[in-house]
Amino acid sequence: MTDEQDYREGDITAGGSRIIEGKERPDDWQPPESYAENCELIEDHLKPVFGENASVFHEIISDIVHLDVLAFPPNAERDFWVYVTSGMGDLRMEVPDGLDAAEWGRGELIIALPRAWGDRIAEDDALEGEDPEAAFWPISLMKWLARYPHQAATWFTDGHTIPSLDGGAYAPDTRLSGAMFVFSSLLPDAFQRLQLPDGDWLNFYGLVLLYPEEMDFKLSKGFDPLLKRLGAAGVFELVDIHRQSVVRKNPLLRLLGMA
Repeated sequence: MTDEQDYREGDITAGGSRIIEGKERPDDWQPPESYAENCELIEDHLKPVFGENASVFHEIISDIVHLDVLAFPPNAERDFWVYVTSGMGDLRMEVPDGLDAAEWGRGELIIALPRAWGDRIAEDDALEGEDPEAAFWPISLMKWLARYPHQAATWFTDGHTIPSLDGGAYAPDTRLSGAMFVFSSLLPDAFQRLQLPDGDWLNFYGLVLLYPEEMDFKLSKGFDPLLKRLGAAGVFELVDIHRQSVVRKNPLLRLLGMA
């Protein structure tokens, strides 16, 4: 776990981050109010950036919101897969008082995977004989994060971070265990937002996966210093399970082969 467990709702960390805790929700399944309401709009909005040949991972059973995932394959300009949720923004998140819910209440998430990783997911037979979650976990994580603000009556925006559900690593072969929401580095400014037919703005947030010490650094030093280090190291939405940490690592972890 990171130091985030030492804080409580409303606390301000040394780095200036305000702690927001989600509310408990009844376990009862809640059917979505709509299905794929904005999927075509989102795809059309992103085609000029990510390409024309998107496929869609359709969600079969949905709770609160229906979450499909658009999968954009590599192209001549980009040697990796891009995945975008469609459905998180079908409902407004519960933004804090004083913020315009029409402007900041809706969002969709973006994550990217290396070509070989995405190709394995795209090929029907490639995962035969192995646990599909070993390949799908970044997409499953993105969907969980997209549903969470509606389940917990909270919200996400640029600079927010959230640790993994159990505090541990996302997968056995990585130490990545936290996610940070950022205005997507993959989108030009003109494509960062999409105005929906009802007048609300849909904001696209990239997911940058973090190590425990990077989560702690953000809490103690702030979002901007961490973002500067990540940018200098070329870290963005593209998942790299073995990348170097941008924060000085504990020598004990290095001796144990964990850093």
